[in-house]
Amino acid sequence: MKVLGLAKENYDTEYICIITHKEIEQFLGLYYKSKMPGLKVGDEVDLGQGYNFCRDTIEALKSTQQFLEKNKSVVEAIINGINIIELQRKGEEEL
Repeated sequence: MKVLGLAKENYDTEYICIITHKEIEQFLGLYYKSKMPGLKVGDEVDLGQGYNFCRDTIEALKSTQQFLEKNKSVVEAIINGINIIELQRKGEEEL
């Protein structure tokens, strides 16, 4: 993003900027989904959603970490089971 000028300068300064579609998608967490439609003159994008996406991602990761810590033995059993199934599958392919 490149700032070209100021539209209003105070506590809530407004900027006039050049920003690419890709940059907006990345900021909003939509880049890998390619779900953001093209924008037209006059369209508005709430860049605050990017903060919400980041905050939600951090909270999800924290919850996942807590779950894994509390259920370590269950997670290990699941991984061991998957490994056994994979070894069996590979053994059957060799026959």
